[in-house]
Order: sequence, then structure tokens, then C-alpha cells
Amino acid sequence: MVEWLFPNWSSPVAVAAVVAAKSFLNAVLTARTAALSGEDSRAPFVAGGLTVCSTVLAVFVLRGTLGLAASYLEVALQAALLVLVAVVTYSAAENRRLAVTVPALLAAAALLLVTIPLYGEATVAP
Repeated sequence: MVEWLFPNWSSPVAVAAVVAAKSFLNAVLTARTAALSGEDSRAPFVAGGLTVCSTVLAVFVLRGTLGLAASYLEVALQAALLVLVAVVTYSAAENRRLAVTVPALLAAAALLLVTIPLYGEATVAP
């Protein structure tokens, strides 16, 4: 079903599931940034841009289209998104909002750690 998206992988469904979960969590974090920041804030737009760029780069790196430098850029974009959401969450700390944002941040950080070996497999040892 997703073999065309990740043709070089023995389990393209698992790779697609990681990318989908990462993209979903990034979208949740972007929505939380919009909910936590003020009306005049640019943070939701920055978070949205980071989310889109991160997802596109992740797909192209895992497809083998882009190389090692692009994987470094994607990791940096993901880290920037996590830091941005953490700063916005800290500045608007309300207990009911932390209950959603903090677990999503932790899950996104865990998926970032999972993608690092995947990028290595896609770029260094194809």
C-alpha cells in the first residue's frame, strides 16, 4: 500500500507509520502553540512552517532522495519546533493545558530519537 512512498525499505509500512505519527504529533504541537499563544503571536505560523518543512524533509530523506545534510536539517527543524512549543507552553503555563502539551512534547521527542537511526540507515548505509 505504501511501498511506492518508501520503496527502498523492507518494511515501508513501519516507516510510513513513524512518519505519520511524527507528523500527527507535530500538528498537535502546532495546534497547542496556537491555543497557548496570543492573537498577535507569530509562534503558530512558525510552528506550522516547521511542521510542514520537517514532514517534507523526513519523507524525502527516508525515500533516499535527499542526503545526510538534509537529515541534519530535519533534526534541527524538529528540535526547533520542540523548543518553540516548550517556550510557548512555559510562558502560558496553565495546568489544564499542560496535560495535553507535555505528553505530546515527550512523544515527539521520543519519535525524534527513533528517526535518527532511520536517517542513518537511509543516508549512510543504504
